[in-house]
Amino acid sequence: EISACLVGSEMCIRDRAGSIDAQFELGRLYTSDSPLKDDLLARRWLRRAGLQDHIEALMLLGASYYDEDHDYILRQSFRAYKQAADLGHPPAMYQAGSLMRHGDGTARDIEGGLELLRAGAEAGDVDAMFDLAVFAGKGDYGPVNVQQAVDLYRKAADAGYPKAINSLAQMYWRGSGVEQSYSEAVSYTHLTLPTIYSV
Repeated sequence: EISACLVGSEMCIRDRAGSIDAQFELGRLYTSDSPLKDDLLARRWLRRAGLQDHIEALMLLGASYYDEDHDYILRQSFRAYKQAADLGHPPAMYQAGSLMRHGDGTARDIEGGLELLRAGAEAGDVDAMFDLAVFAGKGDYGPVNVQQAVDLYRKAADAGYPKAINSLAQMYWRGSGVEQSYSEAVSYTHLTLPTIYSV
């Protein structure tokens, strides 16, 4: 088993690198905070697993490039996220859509990016739901649609997303898009307390 192999020796994983899971484990090993950390080797192994449509490898690969601000690097990040998005992975839809919207690593395509965010939200990605709620509430990319914002915040809040819960609490406090209710605002605020104070 790969985990047992990791405990014994990194080399035995390398020996079994024909396995997609072994390639992913090697990539993950090289991205960790261990003394073995090596971005180039990590990306090499993650790319190999990604070529075989290993979603977790594609997501780690995209993240490994994302923090760097060079166009070539961002293109690699976008390619990895887009490949995972095309495989139906909701968090990748969010990441690829965000990059498209901003034109990071790819040509700027606001509508294409929003389409990916919508697909991610429909598939359950709370980051996509939250961003679309913010856009609807502010009128970014179209007319202000407070009811749509409330619906998306509520959907993300029902999934336990703290920022959406907080946004709903504020909407109830102000009576924005919902009937003003201090008790509802307090109820939603209490839902976020464990996440605010947890370390």
